[in-house]
Amino acid sequence: MTATLDDRVVPGTALLQDRIGNALVLHPDEPVSDEARDLALRIAADPGNDIVVLDLPEGVPFAVWQSLVRTWPRRRRRGVRLVTCRSGPGTAGLTAQWLAQLLRCVVHAPDGKLTVGPTGTVLAHSSPDSGWLRFRPGKPPVWSAKRYPAPAWDAAAVETRTLGPTIRAEPLTGGLWIHDTRDPQRVERHRTLLETASPCDPDAMTVVLGCPGTPPLVLDAVRLLWDDLTDDQRTRLRFAAYGPVTTPDGDRLGQTLADVLGAPVVCFAGLPLTAPYEDAAYPIRADGEPGWPAFARELGFSPRILPVSLPRRPVILGHRLPLDLGEEVAPLTYRADGDVWVEIVEAGLWVRPPQAPDHAERVRGLTADPDHCAVLFEDGLLPAARRLAERLTDARVTSRARPASELVRPDPERTFVAPPADPEEPFVAPAPDAEGTFVAPPPAPERWNEPTPLPVESRTATMPATAPEPPSKEPPRVIELAPPPRAVQPAAPPRPVEPAEILPRATPTPFSSPPVAPVPLSAPPLLVPRPASSKVDKDRDFLRRTLAVLDPAADVDSLTRAVAADPDDSGAVAESIALRWYLTRGGTGLDPLLCTGEDGDHRRLADLASAALERLPRQAGAVTYARTPAPQEWEMYQDARLIADWGFVHALTEPCAAQDGDTNVLIWSLTAARTGDFEPDDDAAVTDRVVFRPGTMFKVLELRPPRGRQRGSILLRELDPAEDGGFDPAPLPADAEAVTSLLGELRRWALSRPQPRAGAGAAARFDRLPGLI
Repeated sequence: MTATLDDRVVPGTALLQDRIGNALVLHPDEPVSDEARDLALRIAADPGNDIVVLDLPEGVPFAVWQSLVRTWPRRRRRGVRLVTCRSGPGTAGLTAQWLAQLLRCVVHAPDGKLTVGPTGTVLAHSSPDSGWLRFRPGKPPVWSAKRYPAPAWDAAAVETRTLGPTIRAEPLTGGLWIHDTRDPQRVERHRTLLETASPCDPDAMTVVLGCPGTPPLVLDAVRLLWDDLTDDQRTRLRFAAYGPVTTPDGDRLGQTLADVLGAPVVCFAGLPLTAPYEDAAYPIRADGEPGWPAFARELGFSPRILPVSLPRRPVILGHRLPLDLGEEVAPLTYRADGDVWVEIVEAGLWVRPPQAPDHAERVRGLTADPDHCAVLFEDGLLPAARRLAERLTDARVTSRARPASELVRPDPERTFVAPPADPEEPFVAPAPDAEGTFVAPPPAPERWNEPTPLPVESRTATMPATAPEPPSKEPPRVIELAPPPRAVQPAAPPRPVEPAEILPRATPTPFSSPPVAPVPLSAPPLLVPRPASSKVDKDRDFLRRTLAVLDPAADVDSLTRAVAADPDDSGAVAESIALRWYLTRGGTGLDPLLCTGEDGDHRRLADLASAALERLPRQAGAVTYARTPAPQEWEMYQDARLIADWGFVHALTEPCAAQDGDTNVLIWSLTAARTGDFEPDDDAAVTDRVVFRPGTMFKVLELRPPRGRQRGSILLRELDPAEDGGFDPAPLPADAEAVTSLLGELRRWALSRPQPRAGAGAAARFDRLPGLI
């Protein structure tokens, strides 16, 4: 028979032994301390060892120990798991080594501060080397685990990691907590909830992100953690949002994680909590407190097929039943009464008929409100929804019945339909094999296993959800604040641009259809052509004479010396001087003159600068700047499909921290010139500036005015010169590709902190919208 510790009072000593929960508590002749009783009641049972809790003060005489253990059997088949309370540091280790030698058995003891989780897991942590140690007779102790019982992922969360100047990942009984460290008092307050109510899953590690009331967490920290893990450890991660996390505008945390990590991820539908809470995932309210116990528990997110692809609805991978909903007729779906079906969705419960309506995917994609469970119902099913809400109230779940049609009513002119899912390619969630070992999933699936396409609400006002109508016979409306410039004779086409001069984005944007790429330009009527060649001296005299009127402070001699020092400017001195002057403070007034449409020397000056821009490398991709448009500017853009700008248009290849406008202006560029080598050396200089030449035409793709704290956005696409003669106002594949590419860049920019790029002297360059002045 297996020898065990008995429960008798040891005669002749002042120590007593009481069986409490799964442990034998040794204590003096006085009541067991609350700390020892709580630990004994909560610690998980150990099938291979006897759990002994020493509830002893410091200074117990050695003779008492000897008389106590003399009654314990020698050469035991079972080991001892020893935990100490009220003793000084190091007591457990010294006692464990002595017991192992005396009893000739293995003794397990913790080294570090103990934290007992709600599911019985005991974390021993105070330093990287702390944890549970294994003591054997005649041998030095060996580190065995950070937690007892040791979960399969224990080795992935054994130490505190520094993931940034103010970001740290700390071990919890159930996994890791990544949070900001600048408010330690607030962190300690919220740590209590995670230590006392966060469960430990032996097969999946919970990664809690953020802390309420602290600065938003940057997902670069999660990427650092991800890179340090093995494939098996990555498949076991389950992410849970607790505090604010930086994500691109409009993106879910899980979708952003999947995109950043490039792999399927599983996120909790809230913060997972257990006793004393009901075992569920709780959406976190704005004040940092847990909301209602959600019915969906785990959600699966897959990375986008392409960086610019639209996201798909997350899949519910785990859920709980709040009450008896009736017969299960499909996954997550139950027949409540006759033709009344109830489906578990992320937002709560959905009361619907057996035939799912057309907006089913939109209902399934609604997120949960932290304050209450939504009981969504279809037309005619309000009584059933009210009965269900009453039953939820009896189950102590705050609910609110709401018509589904009001929450998912689409705007036909502001809806973009994602491609339908391929039912042959289901979401691959990390899962254990037959032996309980987690297996890394195959490469990220490209599509979701969903029955119908997901209509994704978009800000694109010009793309209907259905197939576009044939192009209108009427000519497009071109918005012009000023009349077009004087008629000019078409010049010879500019020289073709060499491939090396076309500067792609750092991350190329793939397309499902042939991309809109920079092409050698012909000279369309709306573009200002390069003037016929003339003598350098005449051009220089013209510059001196013209700049003396437009900008008396201009130093033509200094500009000339700068051009002469640049070997790339040989043969085009006047053009280079004109461009260098235009980029200084003095050139700010040229654009208002150009937009009046009047003739004069200022137009020849712009022709010279435009010719210099033509020789510069082009920017193919997204460019941007920030501005606060006036109400009348929004109105003018609302009525426009085509924008023509007769001045120069300035933008940036990356956002600028010095621009505080409430709206992001994003342009899909084909021919914008990068001006880096021509920038001035004062506060008018701009890093990463691009400039569109006069006469450039843009198509309005999307308008979204700012609302509350949400930034607005204006999306434009530069027209290919081949489109100028046959503009099509209907949505085109190039429009959809440009929108998704621009939004993809916006998401990428949102993950990084913008840098100052424009000096104070260049602020006016970005203070207007294309086509308006």
